[in-house]
Amino acid sequence: MKTVTGWIALPMTFLLKQEDDQWAALAPEVAVASCGGTATAARRALKDAVETYVSCMIADVRLDAIWRHMPQDQVDDFKAEPAGRTLEEKQVLLLPPEGDDMLWANEELLNAAAGVRLSMR
Repeated sequence: MKTVTGWIALPMTFLLKQEDDQWAALAPEVAVASCGGTATAARRALKDAVETYVSCMIADVRLDAIWRHMPQDQVDDFKAEPAGRTLEEKQVLLLPPEGDDMLWANEELLNAAAGVRLSMR
C-alpha cells in the first residue's frame, strides 16, 4: 500500500475473460470474482465486489489483512481457458482519509496525476 495525499492506494490486477455469453472477472490479489454480460459490466461488478470486500475488512479493523493472494496455479487456470482471451488491467482502489467514497483509477492515470510510481503487487 502507498499513501497519496492522505488516501491509501490499493493497486491490483483485474483479469477479464469471455466465457460463452458471459464475462468472468477476477482480482487475484484479494481473491474476489464477479461476472457480467459484457466486459464493462463484469469490470463494474468486480469493482463493486472489491469495494464491498474492502469495506467489510475496514469495518472489522482488518486493513492489514486485505491482501489474500490467490495461489498462482488458480490464477493460471483462470487465464488458460479460453486460451488468449483474457484481458489484464491494472486498477487502483483509492481509500479516502475518512468518510468519503472510494474511487477507482487505472495505474497510468494515478501515476500521472499524483506524480508517483505505484508498483503492482
